[in-house]
Amino acid sequence: MAFIAATLDLSQVIIRGSQDTAKGVGLDTIAGFLRAREVFLAFAVVLLDLYFWTLVAECPRGEMRDQSDQVSTSSDARSRTHSASWNRWGIVGSFLKWASLAVLLAVPLLQVLWRLLPTQRQYGSIYVAESILQTTVTAVFILKLILNVYISPLDSWWHAFRVYLGPMTALFLGISLGIGNLVLCEPIHLNLSSSSG
Repeated sequence: MAFIAATLDLSQVIIRGSQDTAKGVGLDTIAGFLRAREVFLAFAVVLLDLYFWTLVAECPRGEMRDQSDQVSTSSDARSRTHSASWNRWGIVGSFLKWASLAVLLAVPLLQVLWRLLPTQRQYGSIYVAESILQTTVTAVFILKLILNVYISPLDSWWHAFRVYLGPMTALFLGISLGIGNLVLCEPIHLNLSSSSG
């Protein structure tokens, strides 16, 4: 999706030419390209979040899990689930599983709103809500990965952790950018608007 958005962005530069693009003129001729680009960028985020949502619930490599398809009514059913299962945490785990899914599906809708509505193309309430939701769900994913490593029955915590090292780095970068946007965007926006007046 992000590749398609980048292709649309490149197409609008080619259509307008480098001089008009540098001057910022001719935007009315490529409005459709810009809208499509913004929608594709918003939905690229949800695909990445869905990847992380499924990753945090995957059984870590090297850990064996119960392969039986039988439903068990015994009290030790929780102990047979693998360490990354949301069900291992009971009601709290089920709530976090479905709440994080709902939030990550709401984020692109909020992004489409603040990207496409001219009145929202600033540091407004929709942008803040989207950034807070995105940062919160990223923090939940980081905590889930840390808990997956902590309760993994593997002999060494490093064996469980090294599988999650790349995704955790990406999630830490994402949460850093989200917090940075929330902390720095408002003062920058206020300084720009006060200096232009």
